Amino acid sequence: MPGDVDQLYPGLDPTSLPRELIERLPRHKDDIERVESLVEIGYPDNAAALPYLAQWLQDANWPVARPVASYFARLGWALLPVVRTVLRGDDEAWAYWMLVLVVDELDDDLVRELEADIAPWATAGGGEGVDEVAEALLARI
Repeated sequence: MPGDVDQLYPGLDPTSLPRELIERLPRHKDDIERVESLVEIGYPDNAAALPYLAQWLQDANWPVARPVASYFARLGWALLPVVRTVLRGDDEAWAYWMLVLVVDELDDDLVRELEADIAPWATAGGGEGVDEVAEALLARI
């Protein structure tokens, strides 16, 4: 597969995606061109690629993180399954960036919908600051 995209997305099977989406998946942290190309397709045509894009939110220092987050924040209700998958996982840094870059930008009704997924992070402790971000989001609603 071009660019070893299957190795970039552990736990996911990019070969199950339509070729058009596979070709547009980011290959590295600076691959903003591919992110923009995938976003251009638009939702729902790019819906199957959203879990792959979410993986680029594991570190906000990666240049692709900001355009992915911006797109995700615009998706609203359609994005909830992807956000829930991250928040129900055990990667504190990824949850932190999902909360900071995406959930904080969502309308209050969407944040309310995610309350049960955000709440465990409010008591997580840890060194990433996810607990403070989660508490602030819960206080907002």
